[in-house]
Parts: sequence; structure tokens; C-alpha cells
Amino acid sequence: MITSLLNGVVFVLLGVTLPKVIKRMIPYSNTLIIKLVFDALAIYLVMLLIRYIWMRTNLFGVQDKVPTTREALVSAVGGVHGTITLAMALSIPLTSLGQPFPFRDQLIYIATIVILLSLIVPTITLPLLCPKKQVEDQGQFNQYRGEMVNYAISQVKQDSTIALLDRNYVIDMLNSQKNNPEVDRKQVQEIMAGAQQVSVQAVVDLAAEGKIDQKIANLFSRRMITAPSNHLGFWTRIKYIFKYQLRRFKSRKKTKQIKQRIQAAIPKQTRQQIHDQRQQTNLLIKDAMFTSANSYLDQIEDDQNSNAVNFVRSSYSFRQSRSAGDTQTDSDRNSLLIKSFQYEYAYVADAFKAGKISKSLSDQLSQSISTDQMAYMEQGSGTDFLLA
Repeated sequence: MITSLLNGVVFVLLGVTLPKVIKRMIPYSNTLIIKLVFDALAIYLVMLLIRYIWMRTNLFGVQDKVPTTREALVSAVGGVHGTITLAMALSIPLTSLGQPFPFRDQLIYIATIVILLSLIVPTITLPLLCPKKQVEDQGQFNQYRGEMVNYAISQVKQDSTIALLDRNYVIDMLNSQKNNPEVDRKQVQEIMAGAQQVSVQAVVDLAAEGKIDQKIANLFSRRMITAPSNHLGFWTRIKYIFKYQLRRFKSRKKTKQIKQRIQAAIPKQTRQQIHDQRQQTNLLIKDAMFTSANSYLDQIEDDQNSNAVNFVRSSYSFRQSRSAGDTQTDSDRNSLLIKSFQYEYAYVADAFKAGKISKSLSDQLSQSISTDQMAYMEQGSGTDFLLA
């Protein structure tokens, strides 16, 4: 962290210093400026040659084996200059013996060009020198995905403190991963964002029909729209917030009058009655969200997005099938599912460390777990607060 911070400071200094140096270089002749550019290019090529010879010959036996030509070239080109180069150039004093230090601007100019070359050249050459990314065999991915899920299931089964009903419930969810084809994460996020929008609209409609209190609908809408896990775009969030706040202000006076009449007509409720009423409201909201989301998914499903739609539909079904009246079971199953995903991450990390799978396959499996976790855990985040 300290090294990254110092590098960042140095490149900020480079950005501040470069315009001043260029301004002072303008009065010089074009011939001198071109000569300085070639000097910087020569210095950069000499450093590349030294790096290449150092790596290729393995003079001091730093490497266990002599690097190949490609490996030596990658090491030579991949050396980015910046911190030390610019620090040495900027450390040159402004004056010497009362006179401006000779060639200070020219040296900083050369150092700047060397730094820029070390940033630009690797960007162009490294993709040509490095091996191409290999596309993993889908059969191998499915094999290790199945082993990964089986490992997580075995870890869950070994925990005797887990309630049998919760254990079987989570195991069933994990087994569903084996049959899920790999889906496009971006496509899942876009579909999920659309499903969340219609879910919010369903709650607003419930309030408009008088089935739930407007205050609860406003609170729920704000929670859903502003949740960090929400994938709605920035302008979409602004539009929805403005829309719901405007509706809230318009209906505040009317709602207050209705609430006063209801409170005058209905006797004071007990805590249990209030809890039961919240339970019913929560169930009503969840049912409306589930129905509207499934209707939306049915409308947009086609051959190109069927896998992603089924994935999102599965996540909604998972959340809907949970018992809304048992918050403790709800919490336990959530915690257990999160722990199960951590078991899967651990399996992938151990398999990669042992050399069983490649880096690209490891990334692919981790991406798959992340997508599953996102789909299963993000739904229903806006309704849980009603039970509090």
C-alpha cells in the first residue's frame, strides 16, 4: 500500500511538472528537442537490452532455470519506470553556486519521455508476447463445478449443529447449481434490475389500491431503490426517488387525515396484533413482487436470454419459498447458504494451489460462484425490514 501510494504521488508530480517543463522547452530549437527525444529513446533501448541480457543469461542464478527468449523479453518490456526515475530528476537542485543548474529542464524532459515510453511500449507489445488466453473445455468446467458443489455439501453435512430441515433446504439449493449452465453475469444483472423495477412498481400499486399503507410503500420503495446491492442505473434511481417522493408529499395530508380517523375508530392494538399485521403486509408484498417479477420474466424470455431468465427466476423462487413467518429460520438459512458459498470458494482456491486447475478455470469457477451468490442472496432485501 505504501509503495502504491508513493508511486501515485510521483505520477501526480509528473503531471504537475510536465506542463511547466514543456513550457520552458518551447524556446529551444526544434533540433535540440528532437535530439533529446532520441536521447531518451536510446536510454530506454539500452535499459531494455540490459534487462534482457540479465534475464536471458541468468548470470547470478536468480532463477532456477534459464528463462526462454519470450520470458526474457516479457521481463524486459514489462519494467515500468517512474518512481525512481522521476525522483532522481526532480532531486536536481534549481541552482548551483548561485547559478541555474545546467541542463535541469532537459534532464527532466528526458526522464519524462523514458517514463512515458515504459508505459506505452508494454501496452502495445505485451499482448503480442504473452500467451493467448485459453478457452477452458466446458466439460472440465462442469466436472470441477460438480466437485466444488459436492465439497460444499459434504462440509454442510458434517456440521451436526445445523437443523436438519435447514440443512436439506440448503443442500437442495446447492444441488441446483450443478444443472445451471454458465450464464452471462452482465445479462443476469440487467434482467435482475428490470425485475426489481417491476417489483417496486407492484408495491406502489398495492398502496394505490389501498391494500397496504402508503407510508410502508414509500419506505419500501426507497429501501429497494437505494440499496447498494441494487443494479438500477443512477438516473433510474433518481427518477424513481423523485417519483415516489412527489407522490408521498401529495398524499401526506390525505394519509394523515385517514390515519387519524382510523385511529379514532379502532381500539389500541396489542404488540402481537401489530406483529401479525406486519406479517400479513410482508407476505402481501412478497406475493405481489413474486407475481410481477415472474410476469416480467415471462414477457422478456427468448432464445438468447433463456438461461439468464431461468437463473433469475430460480433466485426469486428460492426467496419466495422461504417461510416469511419464521425469521430465525430465514436468518439461519441465509447464513448457512453464505457459508456454503465460502466452502466453494475454498475448494477452488485449494484446487488451484494444488495445481489441479488452471488460473483461467479457477477464475471461471469463482465467477460462477459469485453469480450464484448474487442471484440467490440479493432478492428480498427490501421486505425483511418489515418484520423488525
